[in-house]
Amino acid sequence: MRVLIINELYKSGGAEMQTMRERSLLKQFGNEAMVITLDPNFDNGWLDDCHYNISKRVNPIKKQLGMVFSDNDIVSKMKAVIKRFKPDYIHINNAKEHAISVFKAVDGYKCLRTIRDYGAVCPNSQSICSDLSLCKAYQNGLKCCAKCLKGKSGKLKRIWKWICFKRRNAVQKKVIKQFACPSQMLTDYCNRFGLKTTCINNPFDFSMLADSGLKKPDSYDKKIYLFYGQVIDFKGIEQLMEAFCDFAKNKNDVELHVAGMLPDIYKDTFDELLKKYGNGKISYLGNLSYDKIIAELFSVHTVVIPSLWIENYPNTALEATAVGCLVLGSERGGMREIIGTDRFIFSVLDKDSIIDKLELAYSISDEEYKKITKENKERVKENNSFATYYNRLLDCLKSIA
Repeated sequence: MRVLIINELYKSGGAEMQTMRERSLLKQFGNEAMVITLDPNFDNGWLDDCHYNISKRVNPIKKQLGMVFSDNDIVSKMKAVIKRFKPDYIHINNAKEHAISVFKAVDGYKCLRTIRDYGAVCPNSQSICSDLSLCKAYQNGLKCCAKCLKGKSGKLKRIWKWICFKRRNAVQKKVIKQFACPSQMLTDYCNRFGLKTTCINNPFDFSMLADSGLKKPDSYDKKIYLFYGQVIDFKGIEQLMEAFCDFAKNKNDVELHVAGMLPDIYKDTFDELLKKYGNGKISYLGNLSYDKIIAELFSVHTVVIPSLWIENYPNTALEATAVGCLVLGSERGGMREIIGTDRFIFSVLDKDSIIDKLELAYSISDEEYKKITKENKERVKENNSFATYYNRLLDCLKSIA
């Protein structure tokens, strides 16, 4: 079987990691696999014998027009590579800025598209209203009514976002007949939205844990809580830091570590949050490599994911569970599907709710901690193995009419 995977970026976040992981996995099971990316930060052309990158920087106006109209140069280059590879199936793993061009280039082939975020069903990509509440359409399984755009920007910008959203969905519904999604929650919503979607949970490379030689401690004299991922407002970092400050006030055996990419636009705000809530118990570790993050998880007691936006199926929760950490998460999105119980779910807009879960993690005995984390680890080991992911992907591809 010959499978072409398309992902806009090459090295950035979870979707990019899953792209390269899938290419390797397909080859491991005896298939031919190739990747096309559209990343302007890398050279144009063949990056290796089965990875072609289309490097194209565009000005802000052309970037916006690309949300509605296809770029003939991108389409022709992609078609040439596709024609040369002759794939049996094309898997569009992630497409945003150049989505229209990608859809035009793959028209006529058997295509699967993985939906990575709520941009497939929401013009604002987050289903969050201006007051940070969840969109009513999302909560009730209704079709998008664009209420989340109100108050976000000027009227013309809101209209343009709506036009781009409607255009993208009209084209993809015409070209793509099968969709996949890592979380069951977003899968159900996409099906109600009219997209034929199958749930395929993200895989995790469990072999790297054995190869690391690291081991979780038997007990924790100091309980380290960790937030990692993009350090930005919509990830709920301010809500977490404020709650942790109150929680840790009279405790000398707790710390909150923050790791991940800190965008320039948020750096000043984050520095102010550290001054306001840090009290010597919150520290920023920087943007750690993937290997260093996995190593950090072995010393961490609890990972906290306080997202304001609606998470799909966060790799942070999967990775932390696979290593054997306790995971606390906000009530938004597919977090429950990995955590497995509402016992460790909090309301991100309620400081007392966050503190309650921080206290719960703190008060759990070593015996109960080991029992919970072992059960969770075994569950994801069975559900998120490479073999399980491959079989689900294969079934989904073969279902394309």
